[in-house]
Amino acid sequence: MLIVNQPLCPLTVVADAEYGLDPDAKEAIAFAVLAYESFHGRPGNIPRATGARAPVILGKAQSPAHRKCLRRYSIRKR
Repeated sequence: MLIVNQPLCPLTVVADAEYGLDPDAKEAIAFAVLAYESFHGRPGNIPRATGARAPVILGKAQSPAHRKCLRRYSIRKR
């Protein structure tokens, strides 16, 4: 951590485990945060970091009824 902390001084970088988070769960936590932001209608990207033209709401929510309809349609098409 010393290598990471030095350039960021006076900020302190700490490990996930120090907050009780399993380091193996980082990806799951990231997707949960993105889903939460999307659900609340907030952009999930940072244009300066991603190169996107504008902030956008990421993902798409579907109701179970919609999935059932899609399944029925895909079975008929075969």
